Parts: sequence; C-alpha cells; structure tokens
Amino acid sequence: MTHSEIESLLQTSLPFWKLLRDDEKQEILKSVRTQVYKPNSLVNQEVDDKIPGVQIVSKGVARVYMSSPEGRQITLQRIMDNEIFVIGVSCVLDKPIVNVILEAETKCEIALIPRDVFKRLFDKNSEVKNTVISMISARFTSTIQLMEKLFFSSVGSRLASALIEKSSSASSNALETTHARIASDIGTSREVVTRILNKFVAEGWVSLRRGWIVINNYDALYEISGKEVMIS
Repeated sequence: MTHSEIESLLQTSLPFWKLLRDDEKQEILKSVRTQVYKPNSLVNQEVDDKIPGVQIVSKGVARVYMSSPEGRQITLQRIMDNEIFVIGVSCVLDKPIVNVILEAETKCEIALIPRDVFKRLFDKNSEVKNTVISMISARFTSTIQLMEKLFFSSVGSRLASALIEKSSSASSNALETTHARIASDIGTSREVVTRILNKFVAEGWVSLRRGWIVINNYDALYEISGKEVMIS
C-alpha cells in the first residue's frame, strides 16, 4: 500500500483520526505495516510479544471466532473492507479480555498498527482513550448478545436468523456457503445444521444445491427466528 492509501485507510477506519495532532498521525503512519493472507489462513497472532496490535482489514473478509478444546467454533463477527478488528483493540489494556482467533476468510490485506505505538497514543490522548473504550464496550455488548442467543435460542431459530442475515448482507436469496461454515457461525455441528436444513427443505422453505442454499420462504424463516415478518 502507498502512503496515501494507508492514510486514507486510517481516516476511514479510526473514528478518532481527525482528533489527532499532526505528529501523532505521522507516528502511526510511519509504524503501519501490511501483509497479505491467503483464504482460510490465520492472521499472525504471535508478533510483538503475542499481542500484535491493532489490525485493520484493508481488503477482503476476515472472520473472528472462538474455538473450544474439542475444535468446536463460534463466529463472533466478520470484518470487511476498511474495518477495524475491534476486539483486537483491547491489546492496549494490560491484560487481553478474551482469546479470539482472526482468520482470513477470503484473500485479505491486513494493516497493523503495532501495540507499543497505539498504546502510547491511548495513554497520552484522552480523546483516543475515550473512543477506544467506547468501541470495545460496544463490541463486547454485541458479543454478549450473541452468547445469550447461543445459550437461550434453539438451533433452528439461530439457523433461520443466520440465513436471513446472510441473505440481507448478500442482497440475494441465493447464498454461497457450506453447512460447516454455518455451523461455525451459530455454534453447533455440521450434522445438526444438515438435519435442520433438510427439515426446511421438506417444508419448502429453502432449496439446497452443492455449495448453495436458496431461500424460498422468508416469512417462515422470520417466524422461526423469532423476528417479525417483514413485508416489502
């Protein structure tokens, strides 16, 4: 990335950028390094004493997830072009709040602001500190809501909700995805997702093709997900 491209990325991704002094901006600009990751590869976690710093997805889609000792996964969020890895911003705190994994879901270009540079800014600039704390608080509130849904909603409800959200994001009723990926998103096994999808197929709510799920009945999915039916 060129100097101007990095500056444009920081302006877009960091909500406090305009509040920084020129010397603070220059310190960040000089420290940023970028790296390209292949699809399905883990973004390097073990640099700068295992706390890499603040990561920004400049291009591509990255997935943030937690994994159990048995290998079961739950997706916490996806980060797309010009978005900051908010949970990773907690690197400025003395102790990491939660252990999560960042994976390049597509080919990704990641920009990294080293932890020591960002922490210096966090400690000295009250505007940055307040903004960062608000960002972390909002993200963890969202994560808690996700966990509540995981613990207190049925798998069928979570699956219906996930299909609706994917459809909204893709602006299409045809979703290119796999049963395993959906299972990771909603915190269950691929076998369970397959079994419930087959029930949805039997009801005529969805159709399945290899690598694709096509939604045929949004009203039914909204009812199962617990959301109000939306009529366009």
